Amino acid sequence: MTKKRSTKRALILSALSLLMCVSMFIGSTFAWFTDEVVSGNNLIMSGNLDVVLEYKTNWDDQWTPVDASTKIFKEGALYEPGYTEVVFLRVSNAGSLALKYNLSVCIAGEKSSTNINGEEFKLSDYLEIGTYRMDEMNSGFNYADILFPGMFGTREAALKNIGQLTKLSEANSVVAADCPVLPGNDTAQVFAIALTMPETVGNEANFDTAYAAPEIALGVKLLATQLVAEEDSFGRDYDEDATYPVVVSNASELAAAVANGGNVKLGGDVALTEKLAVAAGAETVIDLNGNTISYKDENAAASAAIENKGTLTLKNGTVTYEGVGDPNFGYGTNTIHNTGKLVIDGATIINTTAGGSSVAIDCAAGAELIINDGEIVSQKNAIRLCPFGAAAIKATINGGTITGARAIQIQLPSNKPESAPEISLTVNGGTFNGTSGMSLYSYSAGQSFANVNVTIAGGTFNNDVAFGGGNAADQENVVVTGGTFNANLGRYVDTAAGWEDIAKP
Repeated sequence: MTKKRSTKRALILSALSLLMCVSMFIGSTFAWFTDEVVSGNNLIMSGNLDVVLEYKTNWDDQWTPVDASTKIFKEGALYEPGYTEVVFLRVSNAGSLALKYNLSVCIAGEKSSTNINGEEFKLSDYLEIGTYRMDEMNSGFNYADILFPGMFGTREAALKNIGQLTKLSEANSVVAADCPVLPGNDTAQVFAIALTMPETVGNEANFDTAYAAPEIALGVKLLATQLVAEEDSFGRDYDEDATYPVVVSNASELAAAVANGGNVKLGGDVALTEKLAVAAGAETVIDLNGNTISYKDENAAASAAIENKGTLTLKNGTVTYEGVGDPNFGYGTNTIHNTGKLVIDGATIINTTAGGSSVAIDCAAGAELIINDGEIVSQKNAIRLCPFGAAAIKATINGGTITGARAIQIQLPSNKPESAPEISLTVNGGTFNGTSGMSLYSYSAGQSFANVNVTIAGGTFNNDVAFGGGNAADQENVVVTGGTFNANLGRYVDTAAGWEDIAKP
């Protein structure tokens, strides 16, 4: 009896346990076996393209980095028959991306002279150049260190091993084209470059001391771009169209590069002999690279250093203009005359022309101007917005320092009503200095039909800001929501009412 009761009790408890288990699953979700892998160490990096050029004139010396001021060839070398100079260059990849490069030695400038026979000559016609290239590392051995001391240890050995010599004036300036260099420490390539005056040269290159000695300025140019090497999910062809940057070092190269548009970098200061023209439709970025484009116009009173009809961005350097200028008017003596789109990103634009209407940046009908940073300086107007024509002008100033007799001048034309242009000026930042008392001045000499919209949301104005000069008041819409005004802010209403202050923010 007791045994039956125990069995019955056990069955009842088992049933209750099963019921409780079932009730726990009601409203729940069954789960299969699971596993997970959590990766907290995925690192995504931007590839870095970094090419390095070094040089030395004696193989036992240490490699020295090359920059814009480096004089690779001996300055003041006196070439005579038999004189030979050898320099060594090394190109290496300091980045993480594979690259290819072009290396060239070119004539950056040359001055001719007169020989003792009374004949004019150029030294480049009597010098010869040759190059030799070797991978510095191969299978773990530094072959260049082993071979170069013997190959270029004497004049005779150097001329024998350098290979083909070519007259400097006729030589293809390209030393190496499309040379690949993978990232890493063992892929550098070295060059020996020999420059010599052959022993066969006679008095045809012997200059008469009554004349200045002949001179040659030799430049070395290294351009690098991406190599088809790295892969994405679809292959290695995504950078197959990578192009070399365009680096220029004289006025003719700059003019040609700008005519084609694209990205241009200055390899040194450039003195223009005529204004630089950016054609309509051309999109050009000039990285001044810390250098200066200068133009001194001694003949014309109406000119410019740069005539921009396309899209032009200037950064990292200086553009200067010095013109004659009519002391009474001098209209058109501009550093930049802009009827296209002009962007200033950290460039300095200077007009040193005295008197007249000299302007650093002159924007005419159809122009757009954007100043993000930089410095604009002029003896008269730093920036002028002057729409002689029906097309609108739009200017946006986000930063920089603008200094002139008038930092900004809006000059309204006396057009017919049906051709009234729109002038839009937005100031978000920057510092404005009017050396003759005007940070911003808008006026019309006669009855004006231009429509002017000015919004000042920021910036520091250290001199007067005035609107509505002449008969322009009815066409001006001025909104001031920000900025710092350290002088007067107002507008000229009409002859009877006179001056009216505008509330400062």
